[in-house]
Amino acid sequence: MGTTHTKTDDTGLGLAPLVCITIRPDALSAVATVEAGKDIDLATFDAILADAGVCFGVDPDAIFSLCTGERRQAVIAHGQPPLSGLDTSFEPLVSFRREAGTPKVNDDGGVDYLDLDHVQSVHIGAPLMRRIPPTTGTHGRNVRNEEITCRDGHDRPFRRVGLGTRISADDPQLLVAAVSGLPTFGPDYVQVDPVLWLPAVDVSTGHIRFAGTVIVAGDVATGLRIEADRDIIVAGTVDAADLIAGGNVELCGGMVGHGTGRVQAGGWINARYLDNVTVSAGEDLFFEETISHCQVTVCRDVVAISALGYGQIIGGTIQAGRTVRVRLLGALAGTATAVGVGGIDPDVALRAQARVEQIRRDANACTRQLIQMRRAGGSGSLLDTMLGQCERLQAEMPLAEQRLELARTLAEKDQSIEASQGFYGGVEARIGDLRRTLRDDMPGAKLVARHGQITLRR
Repeated sequence: MGTTHTKTDDTGLGLAPLVCITIRPDALSAVATVEAGKDIDLATFDAILADAGVCFGVDPDAIFSLCTGERRQAVIAHGQPPLSGLDTSFEPLVSFRREAGTPKVNDDGGVDYLDLDHVQSVHIGAPLMRRIPPTTGTHGRNVRNEEITCRDGHDRPFRRVGLGTRISADDPQLLVAAVSGLPTFGPDYVQVDPVLWLPAVDVSTGHIRFAGTVIVAGDVATGLRIEADRDIIVAGTVDAADLIAGGNVELCGGMVGHGTGRVQAGGWINARYLDNVTVSAGEDLFFEETISHCQVTVCRDVVAISALGYGQIIGGTIQAGRTVRVRLLGALAGTATAVGVGGIDPDVALRAQARVEQIRRDANACTRQLIQMRRAGGSGSLLDTMLGQCERLQAEMPLAEQRLELARTLAEKDQSIEASQGFYGGVEARIGDLRRTLRDDMPGAKLVARHGQITLRR
């Protein structure tokens, strides 16, 4: 309703209202109404306003229009409403290349319907979210010149700090990744999971690129690609896919490559079986059943580890840096099988070098962040997380350097080819620069280099 103040005509000709001033309920405006046919001067109007208590935000132009008879009703005062402060807000900083699930358009205009970018990961130290602090409000004032109290913005901190994240030592309003992995964004938090779990990798997921470890509970379909900075573990089977890991690869169900499949690891590879696959490992290749018609290059050993007496290499080309130790080499049909030890593909050394450099960069970044946190007085689970990350990288560095050294130089005395049950005819053995073709079947033995030739040792 508001408050109404009335000034009557006291000329003696009657008590008809001359001016009626109404103040709105919130006191943020006042309206004046002048009786038709009545004239009023500015001094009288000012006195009426003072009587009504209106003394802030008065509009002289509106009053003048009433006094001259130009208008009979007008808003003659405006208050200043209060301005509330802004609450704390949070701004995600990760800008992904494109919307997840959208096929990639290549430079030539073609569309790759398997490159869907469903999984978008971050690396250690990446800025994730910025906290924008609350602001203070501005008090208001009503037409009676009374202060109207404002509300300050509500303050909120980051939530879930320490779940793969930390506060930047340089900027307390910045949340950064403490580990490499998959970021999950909430309204006021980010979590980074170093392990990506997938039920399967197929056309619904598209290719996978992840800055951590990828674990697939099911199968990997034909033509798909998985790239992981750390390990890849597949519980099911892999069919003509591309697997590239900075760490180790575990293929619980084996892999059929159809001549196009590839598995590449900076560390070791462990597979139930491999068929028509291109294989490269910075350390060892372990298998349980068979390696059939594969192209294999490993820095150290190829070893059959079956407890049931399996372990046969049939066809293809095997190149190991140090030893090949299996149950059977070759096949009854005399399938051509090339097995060599010593002399490593230079690409393996280049990949090993790149891995060492990447670990060194990550370790240096992690150490700098840890020092900054300690200087800033950081403690608790977040400091423990960073300390664990630094220790893991420091422990990984010697292994990576060993792989690099292994890829560069291998001692001849350690090089051998062993088939505990026997060799079939058709096996071509190579140790360093020495070669020997086995034209007939042979019982179990070890091939070694002695006195400039490959000899058998039983």
